[in-house]
Amino acid sequence: KAKRIISAKEKQQRPIGTAVWPRYQIPVHIVRSSFPAELLSGPHLFYPLPTNMNGLPSQTFGGEGAPHHAVGPTLRYRLTNGLRRLLCRKHCILLLSAVAILGYFGLLPKSTPGLPIINRLLPTSRTLEGASRVLSNAVKKSKTIKKYDGGGLKFGKSIPRKKNWDVCIVGAGLSGSVIAERYASVLDKTSLVMDVRTHIGGNCYDFVEPKSGIMMNLYGAHLFHTGLERVYKYITKWQDKAPWMRYDHEVVGWLDGKLLPIPVNINTVNGLLQESITTPEEMDQWLKNVQVPCKKKDQCANAEEMAKSRVGKDLFEKVFATYTKKQWDKEPKELDALVTARIPVRNNFDPRYFSDKYQVLPSKGYTKWFAEVLRHKNIDVVLGVDYFK
Repeated sequence: KAKRIISAKEKQQRPIGTAVWPRYQIPVHIVRSSFPAELLSGPHLFYPLPTNMNGLPSQTFGGEGAPHHAVGPTLRYRLTNGLRRLLCRKHCILLLSAVAILGYFGLLPKSTPGLPIINRLLPTSRTLEGASRVLSNAVKKSKTIKKYDGGGLKFGKSIPRKKNWDVCIVGAGLSGSVIAERYASVLDKTSLVMDVRTHIGGNCYDFVEPKSGIMMNLYGAHLFHTGLERVYKYITKWQDKAPWMRYDHEVVGWLDGKLLPIPVNINTVNGLLQESITTPEEMDQWLKNVQVPCKKKDQCANAEEMAKSRVGKDLFEKVFATYTKKQWDKEPKELDALVTARIPVRNNFDPRYFSDKYQVLPSKGYTKWFAEVLRHKNIDVVLGVDYFK
């Protein structure tokens, strides 16, 4: 709003007392008891003069020395302030005070008549429900992904009826894209790749969120790691247009008031259980001493038994038990033994989540890489088409 209201001549002069432009460091008294409530509930384009750390008027602010200026109150401010004065007569003070308190703490029922108007007049609720409401509204107004996204690749929205292909491939994810590329490059076969979703990349699909410019993963983050050199050579075939960069994923957990590596390694054990392990041999011996065998020999009945057979009772209770409950919303005894069997345990100081030789991420995003894989004269891509219909 501020950018639209400020004249073209003043475009370089940013409003004072706001955190929208973080490169300015502005010591400003933003909250004073005499301020109208509207000023505390959102950006209304009214800003106090800057002050120094002693509360006295400052001559300059920020790193660029822009002059003091203030933008006049908005039409919304004038209207809401006028409405407040009209309503706030002697007989309405108690009622409005009660509504203000209930609204501030998010206690008004959602069916309350005129609730949207009340919410706009009141300061933003600091409760979890109030914060959720604010975020929900922000998400609804934010534009995220395109309706169709081929990552710059030419694609169709329907199947051409007058064209034939050697192969029909359902799904434009990892399997479908690689199979189509191999048919095209190695066998010189034509392929029609179709996907019911309106984008390529399958669950690896990512996009640049237009409001922030941040690369987002629609279906969750995907970390690429492999120990196979031939796989790494394949994905880097398009390095000039869709480059990959090294990325070693590291995870720490807040355990007994300390940030310690997960998966468990020597530092985890030393920091959590006050041990003094220094070598892989000592770590192997420690694990052997604390491990609890499964009730049935070589056959663990559930995730709890499996975890204790690998790391012992203490590490299970401090790391695995709470993590498993949080991740699956089930007790370890209710889960299959394979759940905790796949969590690695290090006998060294390696803090990485994976130990594979090749660990990378596409620097321009997965969608761009998929577009390059599918960019071949023998491959046609159709999006938003259900093969079974």
